[in-house]
Amino acid sequence: MSKLLFTLIMTLTSLLFTVVNTQADQILGNWKATEMENSTIKVYKASDGRIYGKIIESERKEWINHIILKQISYHSSKNEWKGQVHNPDLDITVNATITLENPGRLKLVGKKLFISKTFYWDKIELKD
Repeated sequence: MSKLLFTLIMTLTSLLFTVVNTQADQILGNWKATEMENSTIKVYKASDGRIYGKIIESERKEWINHIILKQISYHSSKNEWKGQVHNPDLDITVNATITLENPGRLKLVGKKLFISKTFYWDKIELKD
């Protein structure tokens, strides 16, 4: 009986971690940020387990390869991601909160003290 209970608990725990990881990975992929000089941001999970975002295409060529999302982690209790966003134009880093409006659109709010700015990014598929 105790082996069955242990197996059941381990199975449920594994399923819970799978669901949380799947939710956390929903922002991974390529996003078009039209408000940021029509940039494309690749959002990926790094070896430290956190999420980062790098500009891979932009009308501002000097922005390409800049890491603009830093140390993003998922907070399941609020269904949101938190970390930092870097503005390459002003060269400042501010606190970031990301939520999904729907599977193809995310809302990014950058905030420093009492000032905040909201951006919306749309998910895209890049052609090879």
